[in-house]
Amino acid sequence: MKHQFAILSGLAVWGRLGLAANSLTIDVTSKLQTMDGFGISQAFGRADEFKNLASGPQKQGLDYLFSTTSGAGFSIIRNRVASGDTAYDSIEPNSPGSPSATPHYVWDGSDSGQVWFSQQAMSYGVKAIYANAWNAPSYMRTAVDYGRLCGTPDATCASGDWRQAYANLIIQYLKNYEQLGIPITHVGFLNEPDGSNFMLASPEQAASMIPIMHNTLESNGLGHIQLTCCDDIGWKAQQTYTKSIIQAGMEKYLGVITSHTYSDQATTPMGTSLKTWVTEAADLVNPWCTTWYSNGGDCEGFTWSVRLAQGIVDAGLSAYLYWEGLEVNQQKHASYLVLSDGTNVFPSGRLWAFAHWSRYIRPGAQRVAVSGTVADVITAAFVNTDGSVVAVLTNSGAGATSIEFGFSGVEPSRVVDAVSSDNSAQMANTQASLSGGKLQVSVPAHGVVTVKMEAGGVSNNKAEAISSSSSSSSSILSSSSSSSILSSSSSLPHSEQSPTSAPTHTTTAETTSVVRSLTASTLRTITRPSKALSSVQAVASQLNCTSDSIYTTQTKVVPASRGTGVPSGRLPGSTGIYYNTTSVFTSGVSSRTTEVLTSVGTATQLPVVSTAVSSQPVPEVSFADPETTDLPDMPDPFSCGFMPGRYPGHGHPHAPPDFFE
Repeated sequence: MKHQFAILSGLAVWGRLGLAANSLTIDVTSKLQTMDGFGISQAFGRADEFKNLASGPQKQGLDYLFSTTSGAGFSIIRNRVASGDTAYDSIEPNSPGSPSATPHYVWDGSDSGQVWFSQQAMSYGVKAIYANAWNAPSYMRTAVDYGRLCGTPDATCASGDWRQAYANLIIQYLKNYEQLGIPITHVGFLNEPDGSNFMLASPEQAASMIPIMHNTLESNGLGHIQLTCCDDIGWKAQQTYTKSIIQAGMEKYLGVITSHTYSDQATTPMGTSLKTWVTEAADLVNPWCTTWYSNGGDCEGFTWSVRLAQGIVDAGLSAYLYWEGLEVNQQKHASYLVLSDGTNVFPSGRLWAFAHWSRYIRPGAQRVAVSGTVADVITAAFVNTDGSVVAVLTNSGAGATSIEFGFSGVEPSRVVDAVSSDNSAQMANTQASLSGGKLQVSVPAHGVVTVKMEAGGVSNNKAEAISSSSSSSSSILSSSSSSSILSSSSSLPHSEQSPTSAPTHTTTAETTSVVRSLTASTLRTITRPSKALSSVQAVASQLNCTSDSIYTTQTKVVPASRGTGVPSGRLPGSTGIYYNTTSVFTSGVSSRTTEVLTSVGTATQLPVVSTAVSSQPVPEVSFADPETTDLPDMPDPFSCGFMPGRYPGHGHPHAPPDFFE
């Protein structure tokens, strides 16, 4: 999915909405919980199914789950520590004879595909991996079904106390992953202990195991892994469970309280100072569907939007995980988010419900207070570790609702992204106006809107994210647009003239024509790698997608030393023209050396304009070394729009593959 932005100049977006605004205030100085992320599992062989897909649907499925540009951007995975009676399903399938006997561990290096899945998730940037044991092996329990761990209170076994042996098994599992370069961040030893047929455990029995697990982690040099408890079947049951283990003094050993939501939802705080996660939730009743909203059923995307909002705002969650991510040919169930039939891949509305949160609220984000209320709307706001501010609005009402945000403790400078989901479309770009320190946005009926803003700098900014459903030829430059091309910077207002003083250094680029047509508030950050070029003609253009205006800059580029940055590219199609964005430098931004031209018109439509040659130096733009710096989201030079994480020559469908390093 491509995000397409146009900068609106002199356009009253809010007036076009025709709606009266409700007022809310985001206060970034009032901090709430820290977010760890959102995620899924591929337990019980689902990872192997995923791995065995053909490369096309496999890659599409991974993108849907983990891409922060075209998918949900999940940041947590939950792996099952298996304990069956075969080597495929356990690292200790056979009893060593007694708790103190030397265990016979086996390891196939696959773990039912979870090793592969973990590696794939990590390749997308996932850092949080939760290893959760459903139960101890049957020979460590009082019974095969509904048994309890031998050695815990009221669970006496003739074979002895298996608590330490169980802890040792889990530690060995963690070490197996560590040896493969897959660091586990969280570990749990229970799953639905209040009623599942895996392994029962009362709070008192769990409390007898928690210190053993903690001490075994510490003694094996794994004290950095956070211990969790207890993945109970429902939120209220876990609240009761948590109260008991806190009274037993167990809170000091734990990092996270975990719960499922099968018997009831997370709508009130857990009652602990620890972080709280929902680690498993799903529709276990209905067949597969892609519905966004119909009647509030469990299969519908909007149902999960509300549950996510309630969990994070009302219950104070730091993480929320759906049960399974992708399954193959399981149309009878909706317990997962993405379906593959072996050839094609289909996202559900539930996936997009999560994407509104997980794509934009990244690990380490701080939830901040929002004052004021709007009927039928749950509002949450966050500050990411990069300083960006995100607002998520969930509207349960039958009509659209307009909202105006004020800000305390921050002054957003621009809207980076704004997406909306309802019955008409999911994750479609939508309008958001930021002007005079106020953000104005409309939330559709039974819909969700997420707005991401950049903090700091110039605050008078109006931006529109053009919906994918409204993109048409009307936004592509027509032949008549050439009449609006400016041939001289002297025709621009004074505020848009070149800076009165330039940095002391200059690039090795010589301008043949410089048309400064942008103000500081319309600039965007762009960093991209380049190959040294002996001599090329470069054309950088900014197209206002809502009008017929186009402004062109042409630059002759001479090679610069590696790291100083002459980011160059080549337009596709018959033009064969190189473009370069370093020459656009406007009043008031000479100190912001990585901010340059926002976007380029549609490649096949872009007119190339040659104007009078005037030789003058171009202020230096100090681009980061592409080999040592993570590249940020950047404007898309091929579609008059935004291309997060996509770079010409690095997967862009229209770019020459051999042009970039």
